[in-house]
Amino acid sequence: MAYIIGIIVVVLVAVGFALMKSEDAPEPTMAQEETNSPEASTDILVAGDTEVNTEVVSASTIPDGAHTTSVTYLTPANNEYLLNVTLTTNNGVITDANIVYSQGAEVDPNAQRFEGAYKEAIIGKQIDELDLSRVGGASLTTGAFNRAIENILAESA
Repeated sequence: MAYIIGIIVVVLVAVGFALMKSEDAPEPTMAQEETNSPEASTDILVAGDTEVNTEVVSASTIPDGAHTTSVTYLTPANNEYLLNVTLTTNNGVITDANIVYSQGAEVDPNAQRFEGAYKEAIIGKQIDELDLSRVGGASLTTGAFNRAIENILAESA
């Protein structure tokens, strides 16, 4: 009986902690503006009182060559990792990729599994059609990489 009460207390504390954590930061919302051009879309990210406009271009309009951006992400242990991503494109197709991991990501097992698998998932693919999901079992690293692709497309607009 004491075990059951202990489990109930742990669950209640975890739920309370999760609720407190979710109230700390406003959830971003996405609003998409309509355009007459199927090649481009404009997304507006709203988080609290901050609004960021990111215009995404199609692969046909992204310049050929190397494109570099940096993204960070948080782990469940509250570690912030940095990825410096460079993608090389030709006619909107990714021909090469390189990631430099830092701030701890270089030794993280999840990032290492992502490193071993991501090139196979992206080389030869249209940059504007990529939406990776849990490459190498690393969902947070994959999510950060997807944001890097969004940054590259937005910076090329």
